[in-house]
Amino acid sequence: MKPSGVRPSARGLVLAIGFIIGGCDDENITVVTVPTENRPPRIIAQGPDFPAGGVDVENGGPELYVLVADPDGLDDISAVFLNVGSVTVHRVIARPDSGDSCAEPSYAANDTFNIGTLIPSTFPGLVNFPMGLQAGGIYTTPNFCLLSFDCPAAPRIDRANASFGRSVRGCATGSFILWFGVYPPAVPSPSDIFITYLDVEYTGITATVYDAAGLSAATSFPNLRLIHATEEERRVAP
Repeated sequence: MKPSGVRPSARGLVLAIGFIIGGCDDENITVVTVPTENRPPRIIAQGPDFPAGGVDVENGGPELYVLVADPDGLDDISAVFLNVGSVTVHRVIARPDSGDSCAEPSYAANDTFNIGTLIPSTFPGLVNFPMGLQAGGIYTTPNFCLLSFDCPAAPRIDRANASFGRSVRGCATGSFILWFGVYPPAVPSPSDIFITYLDVEYTGITATVYDAAGLSAATSFPNLRLIHATEEERRVAP
């Protein structure tokens, strides 16, 4: 006997258990419906807000986050990835080595190395960088970094030209963002340079959440412009 109001469907598994007590009628049938259709996850919030004109990252970059949900429960979430389309370098200041026993950037006024002609204006972005689960469906990046090699989104200026390589001297002191060597033919003889100011813009930023069945949801962030300068660079002329 088929229970009234129940139709077979690929979306659910219907178990009918009949308990016949003094006759067979609808009141003696218990229907248990177990949903088997996987439903997609959702992104219900994101942040933080940041100004379009740029963020001074003297104390670190913003921490991007998304709040995700899944009708099948948060245990159904398998991964959340961050992607960046490209990174544009708006301005960079490089300074030459002026150290004695160790390499050290020269902060004399107007003592800079013309690196602009040796690097592209746009760098590749970031593909499927895992965002970390914090609690309650919140996934974050660490401070959206600009400086550290631990941040895959940072433009690898030190690899942007065949004349760039390992530092020439074995140690360095002073304040800088990035330190590496420059070799001929870009310069007459090998020397170290230091990046002391960097203004970059990240475009095409998206976050995508996947569930265990491969269903997904995505959201986009506005462009993020980050500006970093060493304390010494803030006090001297370029």
